[in-house]
Amino acid sequence: MLHMKQDMDGVSGNQPVDQNRAEEEEMLKRVHGQARPWTDVCIPVMQGVGDLVKRWPVQKAVDPVEVKGYPQRGQEKQGDEPQRILSPLQHGGIAICHGPEHQGFKSGPEEDTTAQRPEHSVAMRLSIKAMHYFLTAVDLRSIVRAAQHRNVVPSAISSAIDAVEGEFGLKLVQRFPAKGIQPTAAGIIIAQKIRRLIEEYDDLIIGGNELRDALSGKLSIGYYAPMAPAFLPATLAPLMMENPEIRLQCIECNNESAQLGLLDGTFDVIVFVSDSVHLGISCDTLIDAPPYLLLPPTHPLAKRRSVAFAELADLDMVLLDLPFTTKYLRGLFEGIGFEPQIVATASSSEMVRNLVGAGVGCSILNMRPLGGSTHSGKPVVEIPIRPPVQSLRLVLGYLDGNPRRVVSAVRESILAYFGTPDARKLIVANKGKTRRRTVSDQAADELE
Repeated sequence: MLHMKQDMDGVSGNQPVDQNRAEEEEMLKRVHGQARPWTDVCIPVMQGVGDLVKRWPVQKAVDPVEVKGYPQRGQEKQGDEPQRILSPLQHGGIAICHGPEHQGFKSGPEEDTTAQRPEHSVAMRLSIKAMHYFLTAVDLRSIVRAAQHRNVVPSAISSAIDAVEGEFGLKLVQRFPAKGIQPTAAGIIIAQKIRRLIEEYDDLIIGGNELRDALSGKLSIGYYAPMAPAFLPATLAPLMMENPEIRLQCIECNNESAQLGLLDGTFDVIVFVSDSVHLGISCDTLIDAPPYLLLPPTHPLAKRRSVAFAELADLDMVLLDLPFTTKYLRGLFEGIGFEPQIVATASSSEMVRNLVGAGVGCSILNMRPLGGSTHSGKPVVEIPIRPPVQSLRLVLGYLDGNPRRVVSAVRESILAYFGTPDARKLIVANKGKTRRRTVSDQAADELE
């Protein structure tokens, strides 16, 4: 490497230029193996002696010029910042920098060192296919047989082996022409780890497909309490008896929490009222349920075939006190311009029915149980309200992105149920002909 052994102060400014050039080209020849033309990029170096300007063609491989007062070769500290020897503004050229990262300049465009890959950069990820090919070759001890087994060309297997070896920076197989391959000790270890990884990957794929296709596993349903108990058991029981691997979870909620639970993955499907449906939820309409009047059999209106909504203004009312239902019922009363006379509230429809059966008051509900009396055994009377007022639309909510077969089966089962006559018995409708039903232990006036 090039070192200036004499002090710059001792250089005579009267030496012939040709002699200087000859000496410089001889030095460069020793460094680079060939003489460089004088027209290469030149770096002006001045140490303040007379008017001498000495020019040296500098390549990146050339050591920094020793200058009095600056560290000599081998004396630089690791991480030292480059030290400027001459200011390019003062001398009209490119200043030489001295430091571990600046050992001269190369002619032409600067090299972009930022694009070079760091020694410990994030490794390239291996594909599952490459690992399969590598493992097959190791198992069969042959690239050719592995290619035949995988129905690919041998070069694909060879490339996969190269990729795995390159990823880990290890020699994993020894290749013997015409004899096959033999895994190294490192290759055996890596092959075992790859085998476990592929087995877990296969289990993941199989498990995911089974979860999607099988009528099994956990099925979580959120339901709006006043509506669903009348029909959910009847729709789910046959499905569960045919598919005993289903594990059912039914959770009572209000209209809002049911939707939020569906969106956050708590529920697979929900049964709720289609009021303020959240974005992202798909709905199947199940039934439109109009309001009806629930009375004790001793009430003066109990013998009527139907009642007008205005007739309810003076009645003592038992209110179903749930977030959406309260708003809905009060809206009905506000529509005809009066406040209901609320004497009791309850948070379950069954408690409302029992309070009405006990004679506490009357109530307005939208759906009824199919079968019978209240829990207390007291009879109640259900009478349609005329003219028809705003109904509640009961819907089945789900997410389009849930492809599980069991979810699709539940949807189909519930939708099929609401096409049967039994589903129509869940409501008290007033369609041209008024009807009433008395529900007791021995039901009278049974709805057709």
